Amino acid sequence: MRVLSFGLLLSACSGQYQITLTFSEDGTRAESRVAEVAVVPSCAEQELGPAAGNSVRQVVFRVGEEAPSIGTLDTGDYGLYARTLDANCQVISAGCRPVSLSAGGDGTLDVVLRPVSPALPQCSESVCAAGICGGTSRDAGVERDVAVEQTVETGIVGSERVLDECSPSSDLVPVTVTTERIIVDTRSFQNTLDESRALDPTCELTAAGPDAFLPFEAVEGQLWHFRLSALEGDDPTRADATPSIYVVGPACDLRSQPVTCDASSNVCQGRGDERLAFRVPFAGIFRLVVDDDLADGTVYELNAYLVACGDNVKTAGEACDPTAPDGLFDCSEDCHIIFDENGAGPSTTIPAFSTTRPEAVLVSPSSPGTAVEMVVPLGAASDELGAACAAPAVVAVDLRAPTGTTPDTLTVRNDDCENAAPDGASDEYTVSLFDENGTVVGGVDTDEFFGRSCQRIEFTPERAAGDLLRYFIEIRPTRPDAAQSPTFVFTIAP
Repeated sequence: MRVLSFGLLLSACSGQYQITLTFSEDGTRAESRVAEVAVVPSCAEQELGPAAGNSVRQVVFRVGEEAPSIGTLDTGDYGLYARTLDANCQVISAGCRPVSLSAGGDGTLDVVLRPVSPALPQCSESVCAAGICGGTSRDAGVERDVAVEQTVETGIVGSERVLDECSPSSDLVPVTVTTERIIVDTRSFQNTLDESRALDPTCELTAAGPDAFLPFEAVEGQLWHFRLSALEGDDPTRADATPSIYVVGPACDLRSQPVTCDASSNVCQGRGDERLAFRVPFAGIFRLVVDDDLADGTVYELNAYLVACGDNVKTAGEACDPTAPDGLFDCSEDCHIIFDENGAGPSTTIPAFSTTRPEAVLVSPSSPGTAVEMVVPLGAASDELGAACAAPAVVAVDLRAPTGTTPDTLTVRNDDCENAAPDGASDEYTVSLFDENGTVVGGVDTDEFFGRSCQRIEFTPERAAGDLLRYFIEIRPTRPDAAQSPTFVFTIAP
């Protein structure tokens, strides 16, 4: 047996306990890459192997690295549940020990870990990063801060992880997993970031008010989804809040690591949610910036989701997950809702959450040349609260461009605009076509119908790829305060 002390500390009413993990077999210790330790109500209710259920506190850390403190608990009886995962995100050992925490108590609490056989996979290898399933809280554990959760419930401001400056300090405690209900109160913060140095003016980002920074640690290739909303309350300015959110690189230097439009969002006013999908370009500690446009600031709720397609959970930031079917939509292997000539599930209207590329619906007709009609809510019609939002509706298409044969041609037109009465209005939106790297590829043209302008797309890939090429159509309203739901017709044919 091999005993390892990870320096985990647990406190209870002035008492302090140290937690150790003992492996009953040295082989499981050698293969362990990630350890999870959770405080659960009772060991009797916890099955060994699966993730902790109803945990009071839970931390996850890599074996060999410094472990965080579990924190302070009330005195009483608990279960101390631990498990380890190997490099392939499989649970290979687990154990649970009943503990009784007393006021002023101290000592060592040892949890014996026994092999889990067969090993218990937590996600597919495609989303496994050295023992962590994309970092999601449901599969690889989550450090839960009960104090923050209680703060949200009582309406008191605060999360110690939200900072007033973009500090590159090594003392940061970054978010590493899905973390919800983070309170961001910018009223006590300052405008500390000189956004004018490198913010792209075409992104239309706000820079007038105080800044708040949420550090998050990420590895290359991870997908993070952020959602920010102004909280209801006595402060009347919240209804006028129009914050920007964007990601700043690890150096906190906008000159060397400028913010791109793809890593920013400023599309809603007041109650509307700002949503941002961020694909991590390289490993490091990044900062999600909440840039308030109100000089005196206000109060927001921020949710940070680490999205892992294929991890058996449908989470915010992905349209669907084929490993967690809802029985409503057909889901592609890369977590896009499939939209064919019959619509998506029970509806021919694009889901309102399809505002980022990872959440885009995928147009997939049953046969080449079959027209797919789609109703697209825009502006106030696209927001759950009816807020004035300029968030785009995003649609994905796969075009074949095999070597030596005729590639697919994509045609997109607005059926309502083209068939409106002679005195009908012009489009109140813009249409753009992007490749998988976010580069505008053109193909957009404008037709005139009775003096009315109607945008359309006709596009054929120029390069041969031997397989499918992914493209995205963004339909963005020019009048976000107006509710509109035009019908678009998509055709893909050789």
